[in-house]
Order: sequence, then structure tokens, then C-alpha cells
Amino acid sequence: MDLDSLRYMWEAHFSNPLWHPRDARRIRRENARVAHRMRKLKKYIPFVEQLQAPPQEEISPESEKMFSLWYQGENNAPDLIKKCLASVRKFYPDNFIVLDSQNLAEHTQIPDAIIQKWQQGKIIAPNFSDVVRIDLLAREGGCWFDATDFLTGPVPEKIMDCDFFMFVPNKRSYTHMFVQTCFIRAKQGNPLMKMWRDLIFEYWLNEEKAVDYFLAHFLFRLLVTYNQEAKDLFAKMPKIEMDPTHVLWHKIGNLPYSIALEEEMRKGAFFQKCSYKPQGSRHAVNQIIPGSMADVVVNDKKAGEN
Repeated sequence: MDLDSLRYMWEAHFSNPLWHPRDARRIRRENARVAHRMRKLKKYIPFVEQLQAPPQEEISPESEKMFSLWYQGENNAPDLIKKCLASVRKFYPDNFIVLDSQNLAEHTQIPDAIIQKWQQGKIIAPNFSDVVRIDLLAREGGCWFDATDFLTGPVPEKIMDCDFFMFVPNKRSYTHMFVQTCFIRAKQGNPLMKMWRDLIFEYWLNEEKAVDYFLAHFLFRLLVTYNQEAKDLFAKMPKIEMDPTHVLWHKIGNLPYSIALEEEMRKGAFFQKCSYKPQGSRHAVNQIIPGSMADVVVNDKKAGEN
């Protein structure tokens, strides 16, 4: 173990008093994690500093697409994924594209060396998915939805009018995260998106593994910290917390269905981030309970319907 990793262990665990409140200890651990990952990425600061923001391209909103990804193909996806993809298609029937291993090359221009690392297992699927969405939106623009995003309404105009938008985490709950990448809106050729794409390409052309599961988040943090143009562009982005997009799966999913709860959930956000992880995962909804909020909303049932 190198000295920096020992420093991380000390800051996150050994000097984190057990008698302190649980949340305080968690925040200390996560702050140590952020500092450690950012130190791991400091060698990319010179690259970040020299990046220049290209001018924003003029595009027609009618040409924009909505994208998602399921490597094995939509027909082979678990039922919950099919429900989520169908929820996007419900609102965007004519311009929704589900990427898979067969059509990926039609919409992306990822360097062969990076694709080979993914095929060799050096880049895990979630990290490669980040590469895909960042390259895709940098070139084509539009909106990205994770395959586990369940839409309850169209993307609001105030978000579609943004040149660039991502939800941001509640810093009290997610101190290790900087942005939420399960939904991204970017106009075609957006300068911030292009610089982020250049940075993630530079990383994977030089590295064999990710410094963190949330590598893309940490690279974005690096970009808007050490590149003044990127920092200025990010400052213009409306900061809307992501908590309302996690209500269904993390808070009310197992509760008996309630019209009032559904109305409150829909007012909070236009999509809900779900998970298809099996029983025993850390998420509140592991198996959809008949008659529950998750059951009625995701399966589009009427109240009381079995």
C-alpha cells in the first residue's frame, strides 16, 4: 500500500472517532475518499488547464434525440428495465434510441484503444457506459437516460432550454458525489460536454483501471475546478438537487399505494431512479411488493388492481 493510500485509511477510518455521530463519521469518510481520488487524478491537471472550450454549435431542437443503453439489447433486458425504457418511449416515441452492443458504433466515436480495454474487462460496464454517454452527447446532443430511469412526465422546458444540465446531489447526503449522471441534457456540441469527453478519453487512453466507481464524476469535478472556462460554464447551470428523483425507490416504494404520495412524487421530479439489483442489495425496493407504490407506479396499475 502506498503512502497516499495509508493517508486515506488514516483520515477515513483510524482518525475517525467511533464515538462521533454516525452521519458525521460517514461524511468524514466520504470527504477523505474525495480528497484521495482527487490526489490520484492530479497528474491530469496540466491537461485540464490547457483544454479550450469550443464555441456552442447552433442546432435545431427537432433534431435532438433521447438516448439510453442496455448492452444486451432491449428485448433481453429484465422486466424492470423494459418498463423504464417504455416509460421514456411513452413521452418520446419518435426520437428515443436504445443503444446496445450492435448499434453502439453507429452513434459513438470512441477510440479503439478504449473499446479494447472495455472488451478486455479493464473498463467495467458502468465506467464504459459513462464514456458512451459523454461521447454521445458531446457529438449528437440531446438527453441521456439511464436504463433504470422511470419517467413520470416529459423533461421540463426549463431543463430542455439549458445548454447543459445535470442534477446535483444533496451535499449533506452524498458528499462523495459532485453531479448525478443518470440524466444528462446537453445541446449538440456543448463546450463543457466536449471538454469532459476529451478528459475522459485522455484518462482511459493512459490508464488500466478506474480510480473510483464514480470516475466520471471525479473527472468532471477536476475539469470545473482547474479549467476556468469550464468552471464559468458550469456556474451558469441551474443547480437542482437530485433527491426528488430518488423518492420512489429509496423512500416510498414499499409503502401501500397512495394517490397523495404519487402526486407528491410526480410534483418533485419528472423521473424516478430505480434499480434492478436483486434481493439483499442496499436499495429499499429489492422486490416489488404487490399493491405497493413501486408496483402501481412502475406497472402502471390502477389503485387496488392486482
